[in-house]
Amino acid sequence: MQQSPTYTTASNPNDNTTKFGTSSSQILSGLLNISAPLCTSGCGKDPYNGFTSDPNSSKTTGLIIPSLRADYNVPASTVSGNRMKSVVIQGVETTKIQDMNLTYDSGSLHVNLNQCVEAAFICAVKDTTFTMQAVITGVKAKINFEENMGYVHKLPLSGGGFYLGLQNQAIHWPGAASDDIALPGWWMSFANPVDLGVLNTPEGYTVDFSSAYPQIANALSVALSQNPTSISGNESLEALFTGGIKKDMGTINLSGQPPALINLTSVPLSNAAQGVVPNCYGGLKFC
Repeated sequence: MQQSPTYTTASNPNDNTTKFGTSSSQILSGLLNISAPLCTSGCGKDPYNGFTSDPNSSKTTGLIIPSLRADYNVPASTVSGNRMKSVVIQGVETTKIQDMNLTYDSGSLHVNLNQCVEAAFICAVKDTTFTMQAVITGVKAKINFEENMGYVHKLPLSGGGFYLGLQNQAIHWPGAASDDIALPGWWMSFANPVDLGVLNTPEGYTVDFSSAYPQIANALSVALSQNPTSISGNESLEALFTGGIKKDMGTINLSGQPPALINLTSVPLSNAAQGVVPNCYGGLKFC
């Protein structure tokens, strides 16, 4: 069976508890351009200072990632096999992942500086707690789907034909596509690609994208190293006297970074696309 390309969406509207930055696989790093009064070391851009987040610090609360929507195109693919329980489709590329909007209420990360900031040759700040607001945009992903065949209930046919065969050995029937080799046993094949339509996850279903967080952390670290964060004199004093910095990071664009790889297994599909239509008669409950 050949599957036509489909436009698909997935979202996690109920997921408000996913945290980023509390695992050793989600460490952020980057460069800093620090301006501080009476600074004698660790400031400026020759060279830049840097930071590395500490997921094990008691001051790291993690960043709450808001609910996101991801749109992706499922490419045309050939599904062939005997007594298959699932279908695997690899290399599905997202067309858009909703921007991640972080606020000062999203949480904080404790970071260690690569070099202590010295004022009048005295070490003043060597670590701080970083609270930020930012819009992270341009996140991309490649998705490998393994979909349980139990979620597929409809095969809409439009033109063309199909055949049902019974054979005791693998055989290529005349007129069938070159890759349509009927396997032993009952075999059904469709001449034209089967269009499964727009496949939306059911409302309220949460798709877990957290497996991509380590890769997003790497992409963020590259972006924060290529575009050093400026820390003003007032922010430096804030770090010195309060032990923390509030920073508006603006927009962090990750469109130039490699896509994150995500594996999704058995995602339920919406009733509009693959819902079972009851065919009961009268008051029958089993039909």
